[in-house]
Amino acid sequence: MYLNVRSIISTVCTWYGRKDRWWLPLLCGLFFSIGHPPFNHETHPLLFPFPFLVFVTTIPLFIFSLERKIKRAVLKTYLFGITASLTQFYWIANVMVEDVWLLIMLGLFLLTMFIATFFLLYGMLFRLSVKFCGRLYIIVYPAAWILIEYIRTLGDLSFPWEFPGNALSPLLPLVQIASVTGIYGLSFLVVLGNILIWELLQAFYRRNPIQSPVRNLCLFVGFLILITVGGFFRLNKYRHFDDHVRISLIQNNMDQAHWENGISLDTSMTITEEMVFKAVRENPEMLVFPESAIFCYLERNRRRWMQVLRWSEYVNVPFLLGTLHFERERETPYYKYRVYNAVFFLDTGSTAFEHYYKIKLVPFSEALPFEGAFPILSRINLGESDFSRGKKEIVFNIHDRIYPAPFICYEIIYPDFVRRRVKAGANMLVNVTNDGWFGHSTAAFQHAAMARMRSIENGVSLARCANSGISMLVDPVGRIIAKTKLYSRTVLTDAVTYEKIPTVYTQAGDWIIGVSLLVILAAGGFSVLQQFRRRERT
Repeated sequence: MYLNVRSIISTVCTWYGRKDRWWLPLLCGLFFSIGHPPFNHETHPLLFPFPFLVFVTTIPLFIFSLERKIKRAVLKTYLFGITASLTQFYWIANVMVEDVWLLIMLGLFLLTMFIATFFLLYGMLFRLSVKFCGRLYIIVYPAAWILIEYIRTLGDLSFPWEFPGNALSPLLPLVQIASVTGIYGLSFLVVLGNILIWELLQAFYRRNPIQSPVRNLCLFVGFLILITVGGFFRLNKYRHFDDHVRISLIQNNMDQAHWENGISLDTSMTITEEMVFKAVRENPEMLVFPESAIFCYLERNRRRWMQVLRWSEYVNVPFLLGTLHFERERETPYYKYRVYNAVFFLDTGSTAFEHYYKIKLVPFSEALPFEGAFPILSRINLGESDFSRGKKEIVFNIHDRIYPAPFICYEIIYPDFVRRRVKAGANMLVNVTNDGWFGHSTAAFQHAAMARMRSIENGVSLARCANSGISMLVDPVGRIIAKTKLYSRTVLTDAVTYEKIPTVYTQAGDWIIGVSLLVILAAGGFSVLQQFRRRERT
């Protein structure tokens, strides 16, 4: 078997080395996201092995980065990054809004090129760490990878979609470690696994002894098994909860065209009202509507406002619903109004809404980057929604028992942004979103998986309501209690706990990023010291 594996690897490498096969990085990049949702056993039992593929999908990047000529290494890692990025964001092309589809296609192209630069950075860092860090690169490189992941969550251009650790989300016992390390710990393990398998392949190719790479890989697999066993115990420990709330999620599945005129808004309001009346028959204690469920300026539209109040009186339970809001702006000449993507909270017996305004706005879709720092950018129109950023990280209060923290759309994919509100007292995450723009693509599955990871990290339940799906209720260890299918008009009602499980991640935050930075600095200092000593000897 050893000889067969070595022969196959040698044949492949010889074939690759005969010509400058520039197209191969593009082909390999296409498979980068194959282990991510929906390719797992939750979609179909035969897809169970697919999440484990993320332990090998980065290996081609390592190979391309180690090309002898630096120019070829740069080109091939960037080409790999282009198609790897495209597999993550191709679904943006489905957002065919009238009059701006050319801008959307341009945006997809620019986003692909931008994210590809991160893969180029990953590749070059691998090349440098192998060259200068010696055996320490096995730890240094995964640490550098997750540090870059963290950087990708910062600033107005942030779009931290589909980190490698998210691919493991359906492996529920294994991912319980996220309650300690956060998503970055899982990404660290994925990258480390890729390195160890690559080292074994290297040993076969160079005809080196394989005992050491096999031992290292076995230790790594043993560690994963140990984590998984611990995850089983954690899942079993938190199998039953005492305090529950019965929640109805209103997945009204409105076609995007219903936002075009008042007549269509009438239709959507009528359908949503029917669903509210249907939900009340299931005795909910709380109703959640999706993002922009009431697509008008609700508090400025007395007719719609009164209609929603009638719903509240009829069902007599608290509401969380997505809508729009605007306020007059008097402090700056650049704006006449501030427009917000909002969640309104209406408690039982109240006629006054509490507001949460979306803070994390999708760059170029909801706002231009850096517009807050340079208001003059508001004069530029690229087809974006021109929303203003909210400033308060709100936690609502329902009868001093339930403290839901609202997150709109992709806000839920920011680990520390979610963690802060849990640490501030939230005992439930509510994610309202509209993924209907993206068609029957992987986007809705990936978005839901990332939202689910926030529950595991922080030990709180999740109520996720999406216009077209996937809506779901998730318990504090990530078990899906109930969920909907895509593009179905349905009311999903079930009981979910509002008990809170204390987690290391909630209390300590992204501590693993700080440790990773220390590892990189220590390794860098050690490498400089080694170089200095070598020069002294010569």
